[in-house]
Amino acid sequence: MTRVVHVSSAHPWSDNRIHYREAVSLARAGYDVTLVAVATAEAPPSGQVRVITVPRLRRAWRVLVSGPRAIVAALKTGAQIFHLHDPELIWAIPLLRAVGRAVIYDAHEDLPVQVLDKPYANAVTRPVLAAVARALCAVAGTSTAVIAATEQVATRFPDTKTTVVRNFPRCVKRRRRRSPSAAGIRTWCTSARSVPRGAST
Repeated sequence: MTRVVHVSSAHPWSDNRIHYREAVSLARAGYDVTLVAVATAEAPPSGQVRVITVPRLRRAWRVLVSGPRAIVAALKTGAQIFHLHDPELIWAIPLLRAVGRAVIYDAHEDLPVQVLDKPYANAVTRPVLAAVARALCAVAGTSTAVIAATEQVATRFPDTKTTVVRNFPRCVKRRRRRSPSAAGIRTWCTSARSVPRGAST
C-alpha cells in the first residue's frame, strides 16, 4: 500500500482542506495516510488518517523549529509521497526529492500577493517580500506536482504539473424543507477569516 504523509507546521490537524478534503479522501481511496500538523485543544480522532501533532509556535520559531520537526516526523512514517502545505516547508522540497521522495506542494494562497498584506510589510519591505515569495514559488514549482486552491494561484506554477483543487464544501444530498423564498437566503464561509480575506467588511 502506498504511504502518503500530509505535512503542515502552520495549519491545525483539523484544517478542512488538509484533513477532511484531502487526507480523508486519500484514505478512502485506499492509501495509507498520515497527517503531521499543529496540535489543538481537541484531541485528534482515531480513524482512517493517523495524526501526529507538533506544538503551535510563533511564526519565527515555527519556521526555525516547527518546520524541521514536522519534516523529521514525516520522514519517520516511511511515506513515499510527501504533501506539503506551507510556504515555510518549501525549503524541504529539493532535499526530499534528493532522497527519492515524491513531493506534492499544495498552494493554498497566492503567496506573492498575500505577503503584501502582512502587518510587517511597508513601502520598503514589500518589493523584497514579493521577490522572496516569487523565488519560493519557483522552488515549489520543482516539486513532483503542485495543487493550487484557485486558477489564479495555479498561474504561479508550471502548467504541466499543476492541478486546481478548490475549497468547495462537500456536496450532500438532503431534502429541502423550505423554499428559498420562505426561508430567505443564507450563506456560509467554509474557510478561515482574516482582515486581508475580508473579515472586516
